Amino acid sequence: MPELIAISIIGAVLVIDTSIAFQFLISQPIIACTITGWFLNDPMLGLEFGLLFQLIWMADIPAGAYIIPAGNMASIISTVVGIKLLNNNQEALSLIILICVVYGLIIAYVGALAVKINRGWNIFFFDEALKSAEKGHLGSISLINFTALFIQFIVLFILIITGIFAGEKLGAVLLEKLPAVWNYYARYIEYGIFGLGTGLTITMYKTTSKKYMLAAIVIGGILVFAL
Repeated sequence: MPELIAISIIGAVLVIDTSIAFQFLISQPIIACTITGWFLNDPMLGLEFGLLFQLIWMADIPAGAYIIPAGNMASIISTVVGIKLLNNNQEALSLIILICVVYGLIIAYVGALAVKINRGWNIFFFDEALKSAEKGHLGSISLINFTALFIQFIVLFILIITGIFAGEKLGAVLLEKLPAVWNYYARYIEYGIFGLGTGLTITMYKTTSKKYMLAAIVIGGILVFAL
């Protein structure tokens, strides 16, 4: 339980980077999942999950009022679930990845609903900050901001710890019930995601003016992953 609480706190801090604070891109799956894997003593599996989820959510940008699936949060949850399940099921890696990818997609869309609810709270806090500014109570604006940030953190913490707990239980049941042959066929999920991600990357390459920079980043990432 202490480890679960600790990783949920770390996950909440990382996810806050998505659109609430910092925005240093540490919430991106390829970074956040690797950090998560490192904390759980398996950074390479964390990197593998991060690369897969990065390809899945690459096109989703949290801009303006547009609500997108909570892919970054779901990626962290799925990485923790995957590493935990693999500890007792080393021979079922491909099936675990398949389970975690599907579970991550579900969690991402559930998380999008939480984002919508949180925006209602943000409107409330914005109105309170505006009232304080109109009254000249500028010092209270910082308190309002930190209160809003803390509430966002608590919501993310609850979502992450609940998602990890439920994912472990569900994953264990699926590994027990699904036939072993599923592990053989599940390996194709990685090939499919890499294929889709490659297609999306090529599309981005055609539309960006910084082609050489993007190509260098992609090649560098492949080399790091291969080594």
